[in-house]
Amino acid sequence: YGVLNLFTQYLVDHYGIGVLVSSLQSPFSGIASLDQGLKEKGFAKDLKEVFLDWTIAVLINDCSLGERYCYLNKNLTDLKITPSLNFLPYVGKTSLKIEDSIKDWSGKWYKLVGGKKGIQVIFDGIDEIDFYVSYYFCKTSGECFIKRLPLDNQKKGIITISDFRKNYSFLTLIVSTFEKTKDFGDLEIAHPFSLEILTIEEDAQLIQKLLKQIEELKAEIARLQAEINAILATRQKIAQKIEKIGEKIGTWEKIGTCTFFENNLYYGMINNFEVKCLQEFLKNQGPDIYPEGLVTGNFLSLTKKAVIRFQEKYAKEILAPWGLEKGTGFVGPTTRTKINELLGF
Repeated sequence: YGVLNLFTQYLVDHYGIGVLVSSLQSPFSGIASLDQGLKEKGFAKDLKEVFLDWTIAVLINDCSLGERYCYLNKNLTDLKITPSLNFLPYVGKTSLKIEDSIKDWSGKWYKLVGGKKGIQVIFDGIDEIDFYVSYYFCKTSGECFIKRLPLDNQKKGIITISDFRKNYSFLTLIVSTFEKTKDFGDLEIAHPFSLEILTIEEDAQLIQKLLKQIEELKAEIARLQAEINAILATRQKIAQKIEKIGEKIGTWEKIGTCTFFENNLYYGMINNFEVKCLQEFLKNQGPDIYPEGLVTGNFLSLTKKAVIRFQEKYAKEILAPWGLEKGTGFVGPTTRTKINELLGF
């Protein structure tokens, strides 16, 4: 609630109390109501952009870099959060990897200092999620900069500063994501990502060589991804043909054994056999539950929606014990109990 209050103070500071009034009177709910409030009051930004500005403002709170990067309320002029500090040794080569995760509509801050000469920072998030990464850095002369890190289709981005130790005091990265916009609850999914920090020699030719290798690797990854997609598409067609043949001859064969569900299943699981079993079960519940009927082993948005429909169909047994009215998409104890019951266990 404290963090929410700080963001609301910033929102009212810069966009006026009328945005909140319009939001409360809006027919929309969740984030959409605030987007509508901003639009009605004539602002071009949506709440996502306002939130990204706030993640920087709450870090630096400095109007000299632009009014959107500070609080206007005099009682909050000294407010600054403390980022996670990571110190890089001054001697030898260093490789530091940070693996973390983040929930929607939140921020993570990482400050880097030290290093031998130059540094290279590699951000890598899961492909299915849109991450937003900003970074703030200051020269030893006192001049500061704020930039947005562009990410490729694999949600990877690279920052290279060859003269970091000599000319810069620090580098702070800010990570956010905004996949969900309504129906928030206690069981929100955290999206994984990683930061890899490498020290590099202050050699222009070496840096150019590394950058060239990175581009070559990206091209090779794109080529391999295209081949994988073609193979998956072919496998999907074969699987559909096998399914049709099985229906005609009245048989059903499958690899592995889908019997009793005993583990929690949730959004973000990839290449998981139990997820395949779950998708088979949901598919057998009919098109009202899982109209797409995809069996991939990847627990993504379509599977989550199917789980929610199933939970709401049996809300009395699955959701009521938790005091819930709407499905969560999380396959926990009561959901698994109902699935196992329908399977005859």
